[in-house]
Amino acid sequence: MHAVMSDVARLAGVSAQTVSRVIHNHPSVREATRQRVLDAMRELDYRPNAAAQMLASGSSQSIGVVTVGPMTHGLTKVFSELQFHARNRGWNVVTASAEKPQASMLKASIDYLRSRQVLAAVFFAQHAELLPVFQTWNHAPGVLLCSAQHQMPSVSTIGIDQVSGLQQALNHLWEQGVEDTVLINGNLTYIDAAERSATYQRYSRLHGKAVSQWGGEGWGAVDGYNAAQRILRQGLPEAILCGNDKIAIGCYRAFAQKDLIAGRDYRLIGFDDDETSAYLTPSLSSVRQDFSLLAETVLAELTALFDGAEHRMFHLDSEFIARESSVLRP
Repeated sequence: MHAVMSDVARLAGVSAQTVSRVIHNHPSVREATRQRVLDAMRELDYRPNAAAQMLASGSSQSIGVVTVGPMTHGLTKVFSELQFHARNRGWNVVTASAEKPQASMLKASIDYLRSRQVLAAVFFAQHAELLPVFQTWNHAPGVLLCSAQHQMPSVSTIGIDQVSGLQQALNHLWEQGVEDTVLINGNLTYIDAAERSATYQRYSRLHGKAVSQWGGEGWGAVDGYNAAQRILRQGLPEAILCGNDKIAIGCYRAFAQKDLIAGRDYRLIGFDDDETSAYLTPSLSSVRQDFSLLAETVLAELTALFDGAEHRMFHLDSEFIARESSVLRP
């Protein structure tokens, strides 16, 4: 197993940041400390990542981003935040988009990034069947954006935990005595939707609650509207959870046409906590995903990979935000 920066830091008795400064010839490092770090590097046969050396010299400043098919609001938000934070670090973003979730199109996008000689790549992994294609990336450091637990040898995996926020939302409903819930999900070919579906079923049954799911088609307000109309034909449930806030907005409209108001006649919860959700009437309860923090974490992980860190897998927390729509009031 090859040495990484933390090994050098431990042997030299300094921080990983100091090792990075020595590698990048930073003038603030004292000569005695510099020599100790260089000796440790030689002893461990530590070789700084080529991408890190290019980054330090300014010979290349581009990272690649691969997207697959149409992006949901959440993914669009992550992409926007990723571009913003990358620019703040002085990095350009090269984008390659696979029009459809097909292996051949994804391979072409990955090949395009290789041809552009990017320093690193970020992959938006919405579809489980394409994960083996992402594993073929070995050109430079890579990060896979994925909410599910997928350990990969060639890339780090980072995502937002879909489980904890949904469990918090269900607990919020059950504390009010709710027994009858429905989940209107997004497209189940998306990893996020499949994770939420599995969590809803598993956690509800663990607590002896019935489960009911609708949707599985799209992520727009029209999909929520259509699902709500079908639900109404079978009777209004006590509470509805939605795959995102747009689906919830469609529910608002369908139920309002029948003079049914969230927070008065039923409870409604969205997902993503879009910036408009707090300003709806009634304000929409939702599961918040911090897309800005996710983008920052991705770029921080790329920096760590540049400095020789091992690939790893970790997830950020999601948080349920209770507002007017999920608590019945007279």
